[in-house]
Amino acid sequence: MGITNKWLNPYQRSYQQIKAKLIESLTNIKDKDGNVLVTDYSEGNILIIILSLFAAIAEVLHYYIDNMARESFLPTARKYSSVVKHGALVDYHARGAIAASVDLVVSRDTSRDTIGAKLTIPSGTLFTDSNGNKWLSSRDVTWYANVTTCKVPVVQHELYTESQINGMVIPSDERVTITLGTLPNGKYYEHGTMSMKIGGESWVLVNTFAYSKPTDKHFMVTMDEALNPYILFGDGKYGQKPAANAKISEVKFYLTTGINGNVKSGMITSVPSVISSSVTDATVSNTYAAGGGSSYENFNMLKEHIPLSVKTMGVAITKQDFIDLAKLVDGVSKAKAEYECGRKLIVYISPDNGATADSNLIQKVYDVLHQNSPLTTWLTVKSAGKVNIILDVEVTGKKSYKTSEIQSQILSALFNAYSPEASDIGGSVRISDIYALIDNLESVDYLHLKKFYTKPWPTTVYGNKELILGQFQLDEANGSMSYFISFSSGTQFTVRSVKGGFSYDGQVGKTTQIRDTINGFIFALDIQDNGYQSGFRYTITIAEPNKDYTDPGYNIPVFEDSSQLTLKVNEIV
Repeated sequence: MGITNKWLNPYQRSYQQIKAKLIESLTNIKDKDGNVLVTDYSEGNILIIILSLFAAIAEVLHYYIDNMARESFLPTARKYSSVVKHGALVDYHARGAIAASVDLVVSRDTSRDTIGAKLTIPSGTLFTDSNGNKWLSSRDVTWYANVTTCKVPVVQHELYTESQINGMVIPSDERVTITLGTLPNGKYYEHGTMSMKIGGESWVLVNTFAYSKPTDKHFMVTMDEALNPYILFGDGKYGQKPAANAKISEVKFYLTTGINGNVKSGMITSVPSVISSSVTDATVSNTYAAGGGSSYENFNMLKEHIPLSVKTMGVAITKQDFIDLAKLVDGVSKAKAEYECGRKLIVYISPDNGATADSNLIQKVYDVLHQNSPLTTWLTVKSAGKVNIILDVEVTGKKSYKTSEIQSQILSALFNAYSPEASDIGGSVRISDIYALIDNLESVDYLHLKKFYTKPWPTTVYGNKELILGQFQLDEANGSMSYFISFSSGTQFTVRSVKGGFSYDGQVGKTTQIRDTINGFIFALDIQDNGYQSGFRYTITIAEPNKDYTDPGYNIPVFEDSSQLTLKVNEIV
């Protein structure tokens, strides 16, 4: 039998509802003859004033009760502090910042006599971008003689010595915690990078004390409710408690600019002296945008990561386990898997900002999955590609709206709806959605979608270099068609249709006009130099234009540049 409240139901808790119920109850106050004692319900009656005060207090109390109930559950929690506490219950601790990473392409002119012998670019080589951010190479790279380009993986961070903690005496608290000092403006502690010595002895950074013995010199770095990183030591049962009055002799870690490190392509061009001193004509550039960088783990990240940590328990067995575990890797936003039960598994990932995953992030995900999956699983990790949405639209605006206003609203709507963050790996684009998106804007009266197609993302068949497709324009198409692109040298390639026997020779760095009259396709593409070699092979799939698009592979349909839109606006004065 349930508990009932005859006075007030759970949904009648506003000030006005409570006050009305209290006044209604006054009618039950009667004398011995059955006459109602209170008949004056005006706002000037002192009794009504007192009831109003009680109603206001009751409403506030209900508000706090509701908030407490809401914050008690992870799916409904709205406060960062509540989510942090929910994570602590399942031994998930908020992370520090994640450094952005990218693969740099270092190039030289092989026609000149500056090639020389092979060159080793050591780990820790410093590069800088146009914003002044520092980038350090993450491993030694050998640049062989007579090779045009080489790839150098870099991470946006710099080593930092915490002088405000060095020399600090360990307090005699029951549970020792130490908050980091003030960090340089615009820079954050990079998660998982701290090293520490106490009394000259090294202590080991861990993510949890669950497996720490009482004698293990372990420590953690996590975030408090105000997004301040702090150091946490063991309690003597799980992890050793540092001796009182012991002195911290060294604290070092890496600083990063977090999300601000996700720079666009072409922004890292500085040539370090270790390269320029040997190859005088060397050039450096990031072909793709940097990705994976984020500031301290925010509210939305925590709400997604906490359930995944419980769901996987750090082990990957099923297909979904691999996807969930990949999403828990620092810097990964999306993941999808191509799976052959019991044997072959390819995991496709996308960084937090939706950029192309670089070799650093791919290796990081591979290491995590490989260490926590069955030995019989043949595992490969790849970056999800990005399929650009190309639109040609004519709109008629509503009265008094200028072309610039209409254009701005349309671009903003497309950026939000089809951003890398909003779109999914293997996602789809419906023409009806595009019509609805633009037609519902306050500045647009009606529109005509003249052309819609997608710029394909190349798939590597053979070779250790990605095919970089610059400009792409589709003029005519008869359905969908796949084309092979095979290289006969570093600069010469042949485009062949999968069916019909069409072929055409092209050159790297020049726009190639393809007129496949056999199959009914006319398009132009520009393949940019990336150090290709003879025998490298790739495929591109041209989807049928002006039709709903569903990605056939593991790419993300995106709209992220105004050049993807051709717009004609008809103003109405």
